[in-house]
Amino acid sequence: MKKFKNKNGITILEILVAISILVIVLMIIFTTYINTSRIYKEQSIKNKLQVNVEIAMKKIIDDIKKANEVSLGIPGTSYSTSTTSPYTKVVLRKPDFDDIGNEIDCSYTYYELNTGKITKITADCSGNITSNSSILENLKTGATESRFNFFPITTPLNLNQVTSIKIKLIVEELVRGKSIQVELNSQAKLRNKR
Repeated sequence: MKKFKNKNGITILEILVAISILVIVLMIIFTTYINTSRIYKEQSIKNKLQVNVEIAMKKIIDDIKKANEVSLGIPGTSYSTSTTSPYTKVVLRKPDFDDIGNEIDCSYTYYELNTGKITKITADCSGNITSNSSILENLKTGATESRFNFFPITTPLNLNQVTSIKIKLIVEELVRGKSIQVELNSQAKLRNKR
């Protein structure tokens, strides 16, 4: 039997097989690249959310540690502490004392989850608002939940007995229709209530 050798180069069939293999390899590489890019973007967003939630939590905890008591509200305003569960609003009272221990002034700090962001409002002892800001920055979707649990637990709630507050923050962001969520829990004691 005589073998036929093509001395003119490669055949069209060989070219089609080579192109088919090349297309399959390129599709695998492209799919891997797309999936890796998506996972990287989602993880970057989750890391950004985590940092924002940690910063917000630190601000809230710092204010709790400086406060002596939980107040029903800021005098002369509509800002008040939630007195029924879930506790989504809290007013912290921070008195200032002179050298001999007499209260000379005070300030109030109010936190509330409002339209996807956590609002922080500060006021002086007379109820004059001194600042109003959001403590979560640069979020597309924002906070979906904030909870304040007061300890010790009493029924009905007695704010005068509160010694510590447990905080729960949940922040969510939507990326291409997929929800990316970060949750952080912490607890802090009020000053002089140890």
